[in-house]
Formats: sequence, C-alpha cells, structure tokens
Amino acid sequence: MAEKIDAAIEELKGQMLDTLGTLCTFEAIAPESEGQGEMPKAKYLEKLCKKLGFTDITWVNSKDERVPEGERPNLIVKLPGKDADSAIIAFAKKNKEAIVATLDQGLQKKIKNRKMIIRGEKRLEIV
Repeated sequence: MAEKIDAAIEELKGQMLDTLGTLCTFEAIAPESEGQGEMPKAKYLEKLCKKLGFTDITWVNSKDERVPEGERPNLIVKLPGKDADSAIIAFAKKNKEAIVATLDQGLQKKIKNRKMIIRGEKRLEIV
C-alpha cells in the first residue's frame, strides 16, 4: 500500500508543485496587517477543487468590512469516503500567517531536491 501511495505522489509531484507555486502568487494578507484579505485565493481554491472533481463545497464566510468584499472566506470541501462514520480533516490557512509576501512582490520560486524554495527581497515569516 505504501508503494502505491508513494507512486501516486511521485506521479502528481509536478502538478502539486505548480499548484503551490500558483497559490503563492496570491496575496492573502489579513486587514490587521494592511492586507486586502483572502478572497481571490479562496476563489482560486474553489475553482481548483471543482476542476479536481470535488462537488460538495460550502462557503462559510465571516463578515469583515475592512476588506473589499466585506467578508473573509472559509471553504469546507468534502470528499465522501467508504465509511460515513470516519473522516480525515485537512485544515489550511490562507492569510499572512502562512506566507507574508507573494511571488508578484519580487519573489522567485525554484525546485531543488524535491523542495520548493521561495526567495526574494522580502523575508518570509512562517508562523
């Protein structure tokens, strides 16, 4: 089973790295850090999930007048499994706590030893 998982990951590695690189191009900075929020990144994630075949997608946004859309996005994406009594939950943050700067702010990405390296004039803060 482990070999099957490893093979699947290896097969999708390029696609995963491309997706991660694209996600890094979206500015998703909270308004308390002088950002415009996360809505463009969330809309991209929704589109990506639909493209990958996910159909059970729910938006649970919170009102926030400090951002242009007037609300901050939260997506719940469900993938049914074989057993309704168990679940795997993946949680991801889209705002500046993950990546402060974005590729369009002078950062460059490269792949080295199966790792994505993002560099630029701005310092990335990982929290």
